[in-house]
Amino acid sequence: MEFGSSSLGQIVKILITGNLGFVGSHLTELLVSAGHQVVGCDLSIFPDAVCDDLMLPNLQLNKDFRLLDRNDLSGVYAVAHLAGISNDPMGEINPGLTQEVNGNGTVEFAQIAKESGTRIFVFASSCSIYGSSGSRPKLESDQTNPLTEYASSKLFAEVGLQRIANKDFHVYILRNSTAYGASPVFRTDLVVNDLAAGMCANGVAEIKSDGSPWRPLIHCRDMARVFKEFIECDPNQVSSFPINIGFEEENFQVKDIGDVVQSIWPSGMIRFLPSGAIDYRNYKVDFNLFRSIFPSFKPEFSLNSGVGNLKKFLEKINYSSTDHISKKFVRIQELRKHINVLQI
Repeated sequence: MEFGSSSLGQIVKILITGNLGFVGSHLTELLVSAGHQVVGCDLSIFPDAVCDDLMLPNLQLNKDFRLLDRNDLSGVYAVAHLAGISNDPMGEINPGLTQEVNGNGTVEFAQIAKESGTRIFVFASSCSIYGSSGSRPKLESDQTNPLTEYASSKLFAEVGLQRIANKDFHVYILRNSTAYGASPVFRTDLVVNDLAAGMCANGVAEIKSDGSPWRPLIHCRDMARVFKEFIECDPNQVSSFPINIGFEEENFQVKDIGDVVQSIWPSGMIRFLPSGAIDYRNYKVDFNLFRSIFPSFKPEFSLNSGVGNLKKFLEKINYSSTDHISKKFVRIQELRKHINVLQI
């Protein structure tokens, strides 16, 4: 049975938090192009990462999502909640703040959305909550093992969101694979993008582990497409249940990612750093539940085609060794400068 087979069939008001981000910029373009009334909410603390044309929402709110109130959410049919402190290294800068933003902040924001009459709340969780899980692909029902503050904050939010979901407020908890790919708001602090950026800038991609850990991957455009599917199809049978988002064939070991990057840059070199720290995050993921919800959904990008597209993008924006050294596409660098903005 295809749970999400019905279409929304109407124009609605949708709020995207983090709309000026790596995935949010894609989702904004998809929803605006579909004719929806899109409201964006973003602190815009990474302006230097904008390197291509951005599709603007119908209304832009330049504020922290934790400061949104019922007036901001008036008439909003669905929320796509992408904003937050967005990966493991960033989460370690200030663990308490990570919990406050990603954990408590998310649950409190969802409660306001519920009280404001919002029907759908789509939450960007992460497969990183599985931590280190052995060789068997992880099911949603399996025990979680968060190894970082970021992963713990996501799991905290999942539990809180499950408690407030009901028949009138559908909560979709999307445990996303690791994102990568080209985006108008670019970032290189993701494993695939990091390796590709090194190849483009210097002809060298550095793997900062022995390459053995497993990661499930998803192109940022495909992740945005998944959010759009949940909003427009509203498969209420899976509201409040965590759902792994990705594709079986896109589970890779880091060393295999390196091989794909090497194939796209055949004259480049993969370098394993001998002093690289042991990466205990190691997980394969099962995506059968997602496939049962949307059996006809296919990714636009495989890892191979996604890296090929990324190469063209990096060449288009003239990504150079200067960009690589400046770290302007590395979120943690900018977050350190603006962390006081998040302490409300």
